[in-house]
Amino acid sequence: MMVSDGQIHRDMEQIVVPPIEHFLDVTIESDREQYQPGEEGTFTITAKDHEGNPVAAEIAMGLIDASVFYIQQDYAGDPRQFFFSNRQVNAVGMTSTFNQKPYAKLAENENEQLIDVKNEKLASMNRLDLNGIKKSNGPADGFSNIREMRYSGGGGGGIFGDPEAAPVASKSMAVGGRMAQMAMEVSDDQGFGMRSEEEKDMQPGQPIKVRTDFRSTLLWLPDIHTDENGKATISAKYADSLTSWKATARVATSTSQFGIASVTIRTRKP
Repeated sequence: MMVSDGQIHRDMEQIVVPPIEHFLDVTIESDREQYQPGEEGTFTITAKDHEGNPVAAEIAMGLIDASVFYIQQDYAGDPRQFFFSNRQVNAVGMTSTFNQKPYAKLAENENEQLIDVKNEKLASMNRLDLNGIKKSNGPADGFSNIREMRYSGGGGGGIFGDPEAAPVASKSMAVGGRMAQMAMEVSDDQGFGMRSEEEKDMQPGQPIKVRTDFRSTLLWLPDIHTDENGKATISAKYADSLTSWKATARVATSTSQFGIASVTIRTRKP
């Protein structure tokens, strides 16, 4: 705060101190990137502080079908942002007599009379000669020269408005039909059409394996604890869905340290 020319001036600077001592370095790893339906996988979660030392922490882990997040985002976000995103406001209040009463800056004019310089400036502005400003009751410049612009659109056009375009359209539809047929043949050969992977690999007399486990949430463990090395190992059996799975681990300690990590895994037929 400073005073100059009868006025008070203030300025404020914000200082951000990142709470890195409350942030954990969390990693979650899967023993494989891809599984078959019904197989069992293993996850390893590691928690370290900002100096790289292992910490004793509590972990909440979930294993969910990744397609669910296209419909609804995760309600529980990053715990670090939840606890430390809002910066504490530490505003310093200041006041002065300038806020309570007016002050005058006196100076002598040509008649050696004391006058208030601020009032004299306002009086000078009010005595400005405005005769040179042209007043007009008509429309403002720019609006009087507006011209009406008309846009003419074409006819129906396309294959319906131009008879010569009909052969081109018929060729396009023929090509489109051929591409659709080729796509059906390719999908049928790869097992994505009428024939499933089970039917393609099935030998005469072999029983059909029916997939029935289509859960979207495979795992939710809110009370996992790390060992003295800051690690925890979790096992999970995958469902029969052919999809991607997202494993998320949120970590917290008794000393208000938080962290989060995630990994994506796929389940598919060989």
